[in-house]
Amino acid sequence: MKSKWKNFLNLQDKQYHVFANYSEDDGELVSKLLQPFENRNCLFYNPDRDGLPGQPIMRGLIEKGMEQSKITMLFITKKFLSDELCMFMANLAIWKYMKTKGIHRVLPIILQSCKIPRYLKVLNCIHVWKYATTRSSHMVYVSWIWIKNYPPPKFRRIRWNGIKTLTWTRNTVEKVKKSALKEKASNQSIHNINLFQLWRLIGVLKHCFLNCRYGHCSFACSGREFAKFISHIEICRYRPIKCPNKACQTFLPKWYVDKHVEECPLTRLTCPSVGCREEVKRCQIEQHLFKCQHRTILCPNHHYGCDQRLTQKDAFKQSETCLQQKLCTEHDYTPTVEQPGSYLPDGPAYSPQHEQPPKSDPKDNHHST
Repeated sequence: MKSKWKNFLNLQDKQYHVFANYSEDDGELVSKLLQPFENRNCLFYNPDRDGLPGQPIMRGLIEKGMEQSKITMLFITKKFLSDELCMFMANLAIWKYMKTKGIHRVLPIILQSCKIPRYLKVLNCIHVWKYATTRSSHMVYVSWIWIKNYPPPKFRRIRWNGIKTLTWTRNTVEKVKKSALKEKASNQSIHNINLFQLWRLIGVLKHCFLNCRYGHCSFACSGREFAKFISHIEICRYRPIKCPNKACQTFLPKWYVDKHVEECPLTRLTCPSVGCREEVKRCQIEQHLFKCQHRTILCPNHHYGCDQRLTQKDAFKQSETCLQQKLCTEHDYTPTVEQPGSYLPDGPAYSPQHEQPPKSDPKDNHHST
């Protein structure tokens, strides 16, 4: 434990050990919690003491406070969550934690029972209010000593996936990124906009030139016309849209989607055969038509001269009751099927439509001559 504390006190290229982020209304309580650290030669950034005269407070907190510190402590209370400046510095600390891949540590200390943002729950949160029987600063100080002396576990189990991982590893950084994205999505769904960040965005957009990034779209406007840019994005012809077919994972420009649906091999079509309502993919329609029981085919006795058309499921019954087959069997007629490439005699080719009459007896032929 002493060796870790000595390594922590080694500033290396930093000026301070800890940057404390808290609300001004909680200053008395936080100052008593930080006093034991200062007694052990731990340096904290104090804007009243370390700030440069004439320098904006925000610039001093970011450039000289957070950038020049090894750890950022977040003393979270209900007043902290309602303060826009404190929440902005907390988001900035999380961004720096993800950018440095856990080198710049963030330590949330929960002083009151309140709703904690989702992206902070993944970090190692110290819930001081759970160990204090009262709200007095003395009990908070006693609980802090108990937490410090309590041996921490060697491994920490992440709740979501149940993965055993060391504290401050790359897996924890990935969890913070995912939770930050979820927190951002939930804030957008309820239109929870940070006015301070919106004010900074408007100030930056005055000097920007916005271009549509979809395909070959040539739309461009000034940053002052931000509302016009948003309305164009919704109706842009080159905006990528997924194919409506669930099985097709192709993304296409908006203007080409209708044409793609007409040619998509995964589009489900209704069988064109009368009586068959089965839906088949376009790429499998030919195989289905070959096996469909409702498709129209010639009579199996078409080589006898029957030109009747019927469905495939009724072909077997028709072959038994076909009148053309009965007529041919009464005259002992057997059609000949010529093989391709065989010898063909002189004279016209045989056709079932020009059927010859049955041969007469030799005696009748003799009298006729």
